[in-house]
Amino acid sequence: MIIAIACLVVAVAAVVVILFMTGVFGGTEPESPPLISVSGEKTSEEPVETDDSENGDEEGETSPYASSIDFQALQDRNKDIYAWLDIPGTSISYAVVQSDIEDEYYLRRDLDGNYAVAGSIFSQAGYNSKDMADHVTVFYGHHMTNGTMFGNLQQIYSNAESFAEHNRIIVYLPDRELDYTVCAAVPFDNRHIMANFDFNDEDSFNEFWDMVTSNTELTAQFDRNIDVEYGDHLLVLSTCLDGNNTRRYLVIAKLDEDEARELDEEAEVPEESETAEAEEAEG
Repeated sequence: MIIAIACLVVAVAAVVVILFMTGVFGGTEPESPPLISVSGEKTSEEPVETDDSENGDEEGETSPYASSIDFQALQDRNKDIYAWLDIPGTSISYAVVQSDIEDEYYLRRDLDGNYAVAGSIFSQAGYNSKDMADHVTVFYGHHMTNGTMFGNLQQIYSNAESFAEHNRIIVYLPDRELDYTVCAAVPFDNRHIMANFDFNDEDSFNEFWDMVTSNTELTAQFDRNIDVEYGDHLLVLSTCLDGNNTRRYLVIAKLDEDEARELDEEAEVPEESETAEAEEAEG
C-alpha cells in the first residue's frame, strides 16, 4: 500500500513537471503597461488613442510626441525594455526587450531577468536596432500552450475572418507609435531569418518574400491588397508552429508608409552629418 501511494505521488509530481515545461503552468500573463494620465499620474488603463488635431497649435503644427506609456517606469525596472507590442482585440500586449550582452538572453528569462519557461518577447541586438529603423525587424516569442506570449498567434491568424479582424499591430516606442498592417501569416521552416537573408539586398529580400507568398498550406493567410516591395519596413512575429516545434509560424506586418518615410529620413541625417564632418576635416 505504501509503495503504491509513493508511486502515485511520483507520477503526479512528474505530470506537474511536464505541465510546467510545456507551458500549461508557468506562462507569463499579459500585463498592462504603466501609463501616464493627463495629470501625469500613473494609471492602469489600456492605451487610449488621441485625436491628432488636439496635439497641435492653431496653425496646425504638432506638438512633440508624448507616449501614454510610462517608459521611464519600465526602464527603471529593466533598461533592456525598449518597446511595447500590442495587437488590439487580443491578449497579446507585452513589453519588448533586447539584450546587448547575449541575443537569446530572454529566451528563458522574464522581464526581471529571472528564469521563466515562457521567456519574454525579444529582438536580437546582433540583427536589429531598437529604433525599429531596420527594413525587417523580428520579435520572438514562445508558443505557450496556455495561450500566453505568442501562444495564440497561430489561432488568431490562421483563420481568414480573425486575420482580417486583427490586422493592426502597434509598437509603442518612447518617442513614437508605429502602426503596422498584417499582410501575411504563414508556416515557415526553422531557419534563422535574419542570418539567412540580407534584407539590405533587393534580391535577398525578394527571395524571402517570394517564399512567403508562395506558401500554399491551409493555415497560410494573406492580404493581397497590400503591396510589399524592397525598401518597405516589415515587422515579423516569430514563434514555433503549433504541433511541430521544428518549424516556425510567422506573422508579417507592413509599417504605415508615412511612418516608414519618417524613419528613413531620420536614418539619413546622421550619414549626411558624418559626411560633412569628414569634408571639413579634409579641408
